[in-house]
Amino acid sequence: MYSKLEFELEFITPAFIGGAFNEEEVELRPASLIGSLRYWFRNLLGTITDNVDAIYKLEEELFGSQQKAGAVKVKVSAIAFKIKKDFNHLEEKELEALSYIGFGNILKKKGNYIIRPYLDLGSKFQITFLVPKKYEDLFVSFLYLYNFLGSLGGRSRRGWGNFILKPIGGLKEEFKNLDWEVFNKEPLGEIYERFTDKVKKFLETLKEGQETISFNSLWRFEIFEPDKDEFKKEDSILLLKILSYSYKNYRRNHRNPDSVNFKKFLIFREKYKYKCLVYNRTWFGLPINIRYKNGEKGFINLYLLKEKKFTRLASPVIFRCVKGENINCFRPLIITKKSSTLVADKTEKCKNKNSRNLTFYGWNVPEGEVRGLTADENVERTIVSKYPFEDYIKHFLQQVFQIETPILTLGG
Repeated sequence: MYSKLEFELEFITPAFIGGAFNEEEVELRPASLIGSLRYWFRNLLGTITDNVDAIYKLEEELFGSQQKAGAVKVKVSAIAFKIKKDFNHLEEKELEALSYIGFGNILKKKGNYIIRPYLDLGSKFQITFLVPKKYEDLFVSFLYLYNFLGSLGGRSRRGWGNFILKPIGGLKEEFKNLDWEVFNKEPLGEIYERFTDKVKKFLETLKEGQETISFNSLWRFEIFEPDKDEFKKEDSILLLKILSYSYKNYRRNHRNPDSVNFKKFLIFREKYKYKCLVYNRTWFGLPINIRYKNGEKGFINLYLLKEKKFTRLASPVIFRCVKGENINCFRPLIITKKSSTLVADKTEKCKNKNSRNLTFYGWNVPEGEVRGLTADENVERTIVSKYPFEDYIKHFLQQVFQIETPILTLGG
């Protein structure tokens, strides 16, 4: 028996979502939505258990794998949407500000901005889920969390592709009566506890013989909410602009730009071993691209020792726009994903019994290290972060947002 759950998804920030065959196409497809749902489901499970086999089984059960179809079916239907290729209502300085957190989607070439087509804010879609009744409470609890944490499309960790899910039909009264539009930490915390209980009950059914399921977490998510008035805006684009200014100013402070610190590290490695801030900036994701005054380029990236190749590393710091108590006011959440190390010290966390490599899109990457490469010197050196993630992100939050304590923590 299946439950039919219907929602209206409305974008509250522009979404850079490519089509199936061409990035110039813009469409919200079931595959894109399922990919985002799978990502957040996997990550939230990692706040509950460190048993990778159990995580894989529950994810596979709901969303499928190459071996089996998922139990959850998704249908996407357009209600009203608008595709745009410009931000003509913005001045050049405002567009320049947005281009920092919109890098790759907003590019400046020969004095002109090239903007990838996007779904404009206000675009609406009807989302229909068919969910087995035995998973209904678990899935709807997860959807409520996803509604305030998730996003869709390119640069989604920097505030793009944020949305609101509004129930249309099929939900039980207890879920229907929740406020799905306005962020509130109390119901979010309560629903997370309910989600945790449902997950634990399901995982208990996966026991084999005397096997016990560990409920130690792989990581935790901490949610911070800036209280300063400058981060409360009636226009979500204006909020993204303020976030971009603040983020750029912190990362590219004129006293300690990435490029200067990186070059100092390569030339005077021991001298700058503990001063070089480029160590810390790896916490905002990799690669970091560098251009020197002489025009040469360099970069910092994650190098996988086994595969002998460089790969990207997603940032564990997420900007999310939500609606406040004043429904016409947008405000940001800063969500951090915290695990113990930059590079995993226990490779079994990323493998299961059948030696499947599971990508967690975080910092638990087996047999990898962070390396830097400069073109002008043709030198490659290994860089290991000397500063704990906790300390660096704490400094970032204090300097930019004047906040120290999360309003909510998901996981142990």
